[in-house]
Amino acid sequence: MAVPGSGTLTLLGIAQERLYGTYGSGTVSNPILISDLINGGGLNSFPALNTSSPSVPDTSTPYSMVDWYNYEQNSGINCFNYELAFDPVDPVAACENPPEPFYYSGATDPSQIFNNFLYKNDTCSVIADFGWYANPAVGEVAQWSIPRGQQFPSWSNIQPC
Repeated sequence: MAVPGSGTLTLLGIAQERLYGTYGSGTVSNPILISDLINGGGLNSFPALNTSSPSVPDTSTPYSMVDWYNYEQNSGINCFNYELAFDPVDPVAACENPPEPFYYSGATDPSQIFNNFLYKNDTCSVIADFGWYANPAVGEVAQWSIPRGQQFPSWSNIQPC
């Protein structure tokens, strides 16, 4: 669902669109700064702006709410299939397990997987299970989890296999 094309917009609604692709629904538990919505990151770990959206907000200051009309976080997102090995608790086992072609990412290159969200479906809409993933293309393993105090998953403990 996109940000409405007219009417009153709210920071909460825009934050929900940025995090979930659902303007008007979804939990946002930290303060919302318009600069974080534009630049990504912040306490809510906003993703990068989707430059494939039919409407992309102006990233120069001063920021304006009207720039968000018709913005769509999930519009035109490419989802690429990658072979990764998985283990729910052990990085060594993840490195030793055979890779499976059941993982998807917005990363356009295998070396960028650990910098992007990981999904378990080809529309990149269902977050992959938490645990350790080995990327044989680069010989690294990393932990995919929700860090304490955060709402969204991220990669950590990246190390060689």
